[in-house]
Amino acid sequence: MSIEAIIEKIKEIYAGHSDLEEMVTDLSEGGYKAYWGKKMAMVDEDFPQNIELARELYKLEIAEKESEDEYADIIPLAREICNEDILNDKEWAKELLVQTLPKIDDASDILAIADIIVDEDMLNDKEWATELYKKVEEQCTELPPYNTLIRSLNEIVKDKEWTKRVTLKAKDALIASEDRFAFANFNNDMEELAKFIADEDGLDDKECAKEVFDLIKEYEAVTALLDGSRAVKEIYEESDAEYSNNFIAESLDRAIEFVDEGYYCDIYNFIKDDMEDEDRADEYKDEYYDEMESDHQEYEGCEELFDNDSMDVDEIEWDDFEDDRKVIGFTTNNITFGTAEDLADDDNNISEESAEIVGEKVDEFIDAVREKFENNIEDKILITINNELKEYDASLLTSETAYSEDIILYMVVTKDIPADIVNALLLDLDEYGFYALMNNEDADAMVIQGYDFGEYDTGYFSHDADDVYINNFKYNWELFIQAKESLLGE
Repeated sequence: MSIEAIIEKIKEIYAGHSDLEEMVTDLSEGGYKAYWGKKMAMVDEDFPQNIELARELYKLEIAEKESEDEYADIIPLAREICNEDILNDKEWAKELLVQTLPKIDDASDILAIADIIVDEDMLNDKEWATELYKKVEEQCTELPPYNTLIRSLNEIVKDKEWTKRVTLKAKDALIASEDRFAFANFNNDMEELAKFIADEDGLDDKECAKEVFDLIKEYEAVTALLDGSRAVKEIYEESDAEYSNNFIAESLDRAIEFVDEGYYCDIYNFIKDDMEDEDRADEYKDEYYDEMESDHQEYEGCEELFDNDSMDVDEIEWDDFEDDRKVIGFTTNNITFGTAEDLADDDNNISEESAEIVGEKVDEFIDAVREKFENNIEDKILITINNELKEYDASLLTSETAYSEDIILYMVVTKDIPADIVNALLLDLDEYGFYALMNNEDADAMVIQGYDFGEYDTGYFSHDADDVYINNFKYNWELFIQAKESLLGE
């Protein structure tokens, strides 16, 4: 039956059904034949069964796979045809598998066929399946097909001795291989073998499994080393703590040695959550903070450190911070210029009375910053007006100066507060829009972050002294340094 004829039949049989339009569209476009065939074959009170049309759709799907030489794709179709809850046609399934076997040579495909043949609910032919399992055993040249064969022998054939023999054969082949990583294919394949050897439902031999786990430490990849450590911890933490601790320590050192962009947060999370070593995690964070922050921005991770939307600033333990003195600059464009603009006349001029209102708004902002930082802000504050640095007083904001986009306040924070917490505090000043200017001492550069009423306006940017620029505003690096020197007495 052609696809056009099938579609016409579907329109008659499924007229008024909610899936009719989707069925017709899918089949008209040449897709989803097996999907809709399966739906028609299964018993479902919401979808009328029609075995005849289901068989025709499966035939078309199989013919399409054969015409494109995609024989491996016929295997799952044969499984569905054999399944008693779908077409339950074991003869047709067997015929398909017999035709498909000579046309495939991949071990995983042969094993997929063998699993259908040996399954008691499928073809239930153990003798035929055994021939195929032996064939795969003879041609295994990599670990992945070994692992698949081991699973089949253990879970489907349920032959413990054969399973053990193949498992040890796989282990010996891995160890003897000139290129173990190529033989293993992926680290998780090596880990799968080691875990099966150790597991009580596998070989139940933890000492033997160590031979494979120890190979994982040879990887120069963070994920392989950390995943291997997690597996070792789970298996050996109680029965052999010394081995577990040594393995994790060596793997962690190696992971740090080979860490690259995108993996700094993974190591931090491993130390903190898997090793449960807060002190070591803090040491690592202190050493690689910038790299972790960069990874968070590019790849996510370390949300508890950098996703400050979820940080409760009211629970900050201020006594945990050492005394220090650092300068933060605050642009006041939204406060000064924005307020003045609202109060200006048609000629964009403001009165002295309006300028006083601008000053009051700035005072309110300063009070808000002091409150947010638990008064760990020094009394002396500097302000730049028309690129001149002065000690702040609201009276400096006059009708001539208040209507300006270039006013910046400089304050001294008296605690050594981690950057992520500073960021959270500033983000929590959600009644204001401003930029915060800080000195990145390591890079001798200005770091600028925009905050827009509790939302980020920009990301972090570091700029050298020749190009302190962001969002069309150019901040004077020299004035920042002058303010810092004046406030800190440098």
